[in-house]
Amino acid sequence: RAMDIYDRLKLLPFGQESSRFYERPSINLGRISGGDRINQVPERCVLDVDIRFLPEQPVERVREELMSLAVPGCRVVEMFRRPPAKVSTKDPFLQKLQAAAQSHMAGGEEVRLVGRDGTNDGTYFLQRGIPSVEFGPIGSGHHGPQEKVSVRSLRAYRLALLDFLHSVAADAESLAGRVTHPAGAQRNEPRELL
Repeated sequence: RAMDIYDRLKLLPFGQESSRFYERPSINLGRISGGDRINQVPERCVLDVDIRFLPEQPVERVREELMSLAVPGCRVVEMFRRPPAKVSTKDPFLQKLQAAAQSHMAGGEEVRLVGRDGTNDGTYFLQRGIPSVEFGPIGSGHHGPQEKVSVRSLRAYRLALLDFLHSVAADAESLAGRVTHPAGAQRNEPRELL
């Protein structure tokens, strides 16, 4: 029965949607627990599902769709929620980073902006009104036994970061005040860009 509910969850409308940066929301069955003997049908089964919905999807609608799964004997509980990480493609810092990276791309390949359904410490900066994106050398197999990075791409990465910092420093006056504190943040904290 629990797996039937999980299968229904994956078919909910929010789970079928895509956006400019995301192919679809991430729905990951992270843990199943229940029972205390292998020769008995468990009285209770708990599924822990990690859902990372699209930034454009209203949380109220996603929650409503999830609650539709709460049939007799089934309970849906939201354990944790973090707002999606969003940075405008028009953000001047992002545009400067993209231009700096583009100038060091081998073979003239285009630097693409993509969305990721993972998380990182950038979310803490975003909560403070500071634009944050992931940017790094070319690699694959992230967080797995086959994780690797292209050593050749490290030089281009370093040069792109240096160009980005020089570009920000050159435009410091026009960029001043672009980083704003969200409501409720401490306003007497230093707000320097560099």
